[in-house]
Amino acid sequence: MPAHERGDGQGFPWRDYAGGLRTGVRNNSSAYGYSVLATVGFAALNARIGSPSLSDLFWFVVGASAGFTAVEAAASRGFRDELRGDRSDVVVIGSAINLASIASGLGTVIGVATVTGGWVAWLVAPCAGTIVYLLVVGLEMAFARRAEAARQED
Repeated sequence: MPAHERGDGQGFPWRDYAGGLRTGVRNNSSAYGYSVLATVGFAALNARIGSPSLSDLFWFVVGASAGFTAVEAAASRGFRDELRGDRSDVVVIGSAINLASIASGLGTVIGVATVTGGWVAWLVAPCAGTIVYLLVVGLEMAFARRAEAARQED
């Protein structure tokens, strides 16, 4: 094996680097997508409704947290079941298509902001956007599981 692949200090450790990239993608993909949604969702609310007050910021945090908690409660059957992750290869496929979950969550935030206003929008929009984001992430991962299973059959 060439020194540049071994990671033995004799050259740049490409395999170690590639492994680190895979770990970073696998462990952070959903969190990255959600942080993008939270950022653009906040910007959309600001653009649609105007600058938030300090209490609006509180409602935004409560709404986003409540949405996450609601989906986690449902997915774990009332916090009774352990939530297990998918295999790395499935997560990589699923995270490669996370544009749909981010866009769906953002569309939901904009829609809620359009039909509401004030503190209600700052509460309900991030809650609804979070729920939609997580539901679509679930669909993306289900698609990725099927795609990986089909690839394994070939």
